[in-house]
Amino acid sequence: MFSTLIGTCAASCCKNACNFFNLLQSIYTFFSTSTSRWEILSASVKELSTTRWSAREDACRSLNNNWDRVISALKEIKNNDKQKAQTRCEAKGILKNLACFENNLMSIFWGDLLGRLML
Repeated sequence: MFSTLIGTCAASCCKNACNFFNLLQSIYTFFSTSTSRWEILSASVKELSTTRWSAREDACRSLNNNWDRVISALKEIKNNDKQKAQTRCEAKGILKNLACFENNLMSIFWGDLLGRLML
């Protein structure tokens, strides 16, 4: 319990951590709001919960384990002329955020840290 409180406090105090968890949520939302997009990704992205830290660990682990699939799915959507322009732009924006060094580092860091806290 105490370690969960420490994790909560640490994440809420760090702008980059907040941005990273917002990115995780936007990835899940982007794919889950459309059945065609969800089918492209399959079921490799986990939803982020604001109340359950184990869900954050699941989301980080899922992203880390399926990084290439997520990138590939986003590129497929971004380059698909059958998708709406807004959808392609959104995929491009998420790709840009995933390519950011800080988000790569946050994904590894939080995946490892939350995995240890959830033991």
